[in-house]
Amino acid sequence: MDQLPPGASAYTKSEAALKLLLYAYASFLFLLIVVDVTFTDRPTIGDECGLYNASYMYEHYGKVTYPMQLQFDSMTVHPPLHYFIIGLLMKCGFQVFYAAALPLVVLAFIAFAAAVTSRLSIKSVFALLTGFTLATLAYTSLVTIRPDMHVAFAWFCGLVLLESARSLNWDAKRLFAGSFFIAYASGLHYWAAAAALVLPAYALYIFIRPAGVRSWSKLIPIASGALLFYIPYAVFFLIPDFHGILIELKAANATGGGIAAAIRSHFLQLTAMAGAVWPPILAKLLYFPVKSLKIPPLACALPVLLCSKSLRGLALPAAILPAFVLLVVSRKAGLFYISPELILYCVAISLVFFHALDFGWRRLRVGFPAVPYVLASALFALVLVRSAPPAKWGVTLKLVDWDVARAANQKMLGDNALAAINQCYAWYTCGAGKLYWIITHINSDYLERVDRAHHFDSVVILNDWFANQHKGIPFPEFYLSGTLNLRGFYFPARYRPELQFPGATAVLHMSLQKQTSIQGFGYDRDKRILNYYMEDPSGSWIFVAFKAHLSSPTDYPEDAVYFEQFLMEQPVGNEPALVALVTARENWLRDRARYAKLGTIRDEVPLRMREMNAAAVVASLKDQPIKFMTNQPDLP
Repeated sequence: MDQLPPGASAYTKSEAALKLLLYAYASFLFLLIVVDVTFTDRPTIGDECGLYNASYMYEHYGKVTYPMQLQFDSMTVHPPLHYFIIGLLMKCGFQVFYAAALPLVVLAFIAFAAAVTSRLSIKSVFALLTGFTLATLAYTSLVTIRPDMHVAFAWFCGLVLLESARSLNWDAKRLFAGSFFIAYASGLHYWAAAAALVLPAYALYIFIRPAGVRSWSKLIPIASGALLFYIPYAVFFLIPDFHGILIELKAANATGGGIAAAIRSHFLQLTAMAGAVWPPILAKLLYFPVKSLKIPPLACALPVLLCSKSLRGLALPAAILPAFVLLVVSRKAGLFYISPELILYCVAISLVFFHALDFGWRRLRVGFPAVPYVLASALFALVLVRSAPPAKWGVTLKLVDWDVARAANQKMLGDNALAAINQCYAWYTCGAGKLYWIITHINSDYLERVDRAHHFDSVVILNDWFANQHKGIPFPEFYLSGTLNLRGFYFPARYRPELQFPGATAVLHMSLQKQTSIQGFGYDRDKRILNYYMEDPSGSWIFVAFKAHLSSPTDYPEDAVYFEQFLMEQPVGNEPALVALVTARENWLRDRARYAKLGTIRDEVPLRMREMNAAAVVASLKDQPIKFMTNQPDLP
């Protein structure tokens, strides 16, 4: 048998070792992403609670509609595709958070598989996977019910497929798949529509750098992949809902502020993130150009990608969507829309790191080229594990907060209860079987009149200043003035000053009639126990509600078991809120005088408590599809 030259033999062994390391490293990163999007024991934000309504409607009624935004026959607030997919998976038996995570897992798997089986350089593949994972775990808002995270994953998946196709002499199958996923990403949200321009950019690149192939023949898989998505998308959404889409886009006016406003809003979101990710030194180094020099991440990433022979084709097509968001989208509320730009930024940082590492190791001339990659992989693995949301929130096999809230509230209100609400967030968790959404400014006389006609089982107060404000539907004001009376309460997590969950599922149940007995629930998330409170004059616990402005954290109760503020006006100064808490009776007697000076006490209800297994309460839930109505027929 012929012997290979010594140099070639050594090179082959090192290449094989690097490949094995790459597969192991990619598998580990993929596992981190799976845990992140599927099993993080995270809180949910109000947007997720509200937008769940669209998928719920498909699961139970067979069509994506959004009645909690008054869209009873269609959905144009967002494109409905994302919610159709979640609803379809829910129909197949997936719990809602698993249904929202599964598309992300599939997209990540395809992207990782395309990267490791391409002919891109080893350094480039390590950088792609590391940068994407870092951006996902450390800098991407973990909000899976909204479509934004799915946009970023599908966009990245499509780009990796297209770039891997380029590395394989414009492989037709990868061009087809990459085009499909780019088109899919562009249809998940309105701001992502600019991603569609990636496809003509890659088509142009084929003509400029054909790599020995017939350029025109490669347009067929690109066009076919795109049309496979766009034809049904147009038939089922764009054409029938075109008028509604235009109305929605004009109302949102997300691009109406101009370039200066878009850039200013961009940096407000980016600088708020600086230093917020573990470890602080690394976060400051990563964000130094953004925070201190005011350089957009995209402007940092582009030169790095253009200088990389292996990833040069990715640079300009990938920049289209982030540039659109940076320069055109002026209405941004968080990092939702900025994820693609942060992915490119983290890929560029990773690319610089792996190139520097490889260059330095070669200069040492000590051989064993896999060694620096082993060390780098171990370092990045540590950073990514510590940066991931599970490191902060913990891990759970099943996120059931919404079901626990619904079951507990239904236990208080009874089956098929009718609840009046003033916002879209608590439509599911408030426990009602029928919802009466008041959508216009009302006074207490109006509420009393419609209650005589409908006999509400609950008037629901939720922490939403926009709905609760005086010029809106001021349920807290009605409670504090005596029109509404306390019926019950639900707190979604025990009070911990250092780790507060957003109170999107915390509610107070009210009635226009005087209640003979008050009851409520508090959810101990750590123990998966529901604390069930019942009014008892000799009870050792007490529920308290008062109106006050509390300065954080000095005025917050130190030893309350449950605590929530229900904002009544936009919190720009010292606006008072409706404060509700459950604490030990002796603690309240000690602190009562202090809080009486800060505000006006509305209710003090002594309680007894017993523990209930949360899973057992959820299992006892006998739920029927929720019915939706508004107060429009009752308006004068």
